[in-house]
Amino acid sequence: MSEQPQEQKKRVVGFAILPEKARKHITGDLLKAAAAVNIEILAIDPSKPVAEQGSFELILQKCRDAGWRQRLLHYLQHHPLTRLIDTFEAVQSLMARDSMLQPLADPVTLHPPTNDRLSSGTAGRDSLSCAAPVQAALEQGCSEADMVQMLDHTQMHFPLLAKPYFTDGRQGSHGLALIQNLEGLKRLVKGTGPPGVALPVMLQPFIEHGGCLFKVRLCRHAAHEKMCINAMLIMYGTNWSGSP
Repeated sequence: MSEQPQEQKKRVVGFAILPEKARKHITGDLLKAAAAVNIEILAIDPSKPVAEQGSFELILQKCRDAGWRQRLLHYLQHHPLTRLIDTFEAVQSLMARDSMLQPLADPVTLHPPTNDRLSSGTAGRDSLSCAAPVQAALEQGCSEADMVQMLDHTQMHFPLLAKPYFTDGRQGSHGLALIQNLEGLKRLVKGTGPPGVALPVMLQPFIEHGGCLFKVRLCRHAAHEKMCINAMLIMYGTNWSGSP
């Protein structure tokens, strides 16, 4: 009599992300693809104790609420085999625009990829140099004198990109504005700047790039690039100069 094959144990993965992100990313297609390999995906409510919502082999989280952090750490303390992606410590440097680019403070040498789609512009090159742009922070409560001192120290020239200092998903963290002149920067410091952008901000020189946004996603040895119109820059005033 032949033995019956053992039923494979279902693996449970929890997603702890904001509700709007959950609706966007936890789709029917994702649930079906996961179920096909015996993985169950559950949305975790960050406002409730994790243990009440299931037993998880893996938790993927992108929430910054202090209460959530305490609840998650309490769960992991009692479930040491649960794997967490990403830990709070691992993503701390990505929460602000000054620290997230720190690894590129000094130029990094990159070798052209073997993928033909990505290497079309690197023919004949043995390597490429990659570095963070010149940037400086305007802190909350800074004065016009602080602003002028920053411009003198960095030698940045208009137009300048103004981006919210924090990148942790809080309200307004995706704002963007192009500041054309000194008057526009003064209004930003006074709190009467363009919609969606307020101190603290990071300033960077604007480099003309055809109004497009380039994204490259890497997963192990695979790479995918995408080009799209930079809608946020248009929305928040491509030619904002500080005039009423």
